[in-house]
Amino acid sequence: MSSSKTLSIRDIAKRCGVSPGTVSNVINGRDVVKPETASRIRALMNELNYAPKTKAVNTNRVMVLIPPHPDALLSEHLSNMHAGVCEAAFTNDIILSVRRCPEDLHSANQLRDMLREDGSIGVILLTSTHGYHLADTIGLAKTPHMVVGASRHQQDINQIVLDDETSAYRATRYLQELGHERISMVYFNRKDIGHAQRYVGFAAACQSSNMDKRLLEGVEADHARPEFGADALRQLMQCPKPPTAIIVTNAALAHGVISQAKRMNLSIPGDLSLIVYHSSRDYDHGLHDITIMKTPAYDMGYQAIQSVRQLLLKPEEPETSHVTLEMSHTLEVRQSTDKPRID
Repeated sequence: MSSSKTLSIRDIAKRCGVSPGTVSNVINGRDVVKPETASRIRALMNELNYAPKTKAVNTNRVMVLIPPHPDALLSEHLSNMHAGVCEAAFTNDIILSVRRCPEDLHSANQLRDMLREDGSIGVILLTSTHGYHLADTIGLAKTPHMVVGASRHQQDINQIVLDDETSAYRATRYLQELGHERISMVYFNRKDIGHAQRYVGFAAACQSSNMDKRLLEGVEADHARPEFGADALRQLMQCPKPPTAIIVTNAALAHGVISQAKRMNLSIPGDLSLIVYHSSRDYDHGLHDITIMKTPAYDMGYQAIQSVRQLLLKPEEPETSHVTLEMSHTLEVRQSTDKPRID
């Protein structure tokens, strides 16, 4: 019996009782083969872990899967990652096939079928901040891949993640070094791993001081929209000793905080210092004067292409060898942070 490394299209064709041309049509996604025959051919290729030779796929073609919800690329985080992927692809002469992830994709075999039909040799999964755990569901060990996003996956996969806990600790410590003792956080749903880790880092930096418990709890927004940021600031300013500084973990929430501060006649940074998590490369979303923790979404996307390219150049690497790259936020100090006023 031929090994999976020496199998050819002719071997697959002989075992299925079809012509080599029929197998080639299935591999290349041509809709000319009866569905039952195509399914039988795919099943055998999966059973034998058959990988087509380079002439059956484009060794410079990579599929990019984005989350299935309709507005995925309207997310600033995802759109910046996607921009980084595209720029790196142009630089490295890689062809991209961008597809919305099918909602019925539940197995590695299905994914390999998609890659065969598309003619792609590897895949990048761009994950959303709302959680996208496809990588943990389907298994990716035998597919050249990179999963990019805020959440760290526990399975043996190649991934690029954010060090959210350390970034929030650093942001909080920066405010403390300016002299702030009353610091709070406005954050999106802590069921989201990235925002939860930001809160952990913030709390770790605060717990050594005698901070008001209400401020330490911060305000958790149900939705990442400006009106929820505005409501969060109203709640915080009703505390007996309101905060002199706030960290906001989402740009949309920050817009609400800033608008509400104006309505309450609070000056930034005079009455309230502000740090915002923001992933825009140009800071042109009305936050150009705001001190930010820059989320390296663009750089994560760029690195994803570089990493997959290395995997494709070294196909002999053992399947048990997986890569986790951790990328850091950058504190960029602008005009929204200063020493607190003396009460």
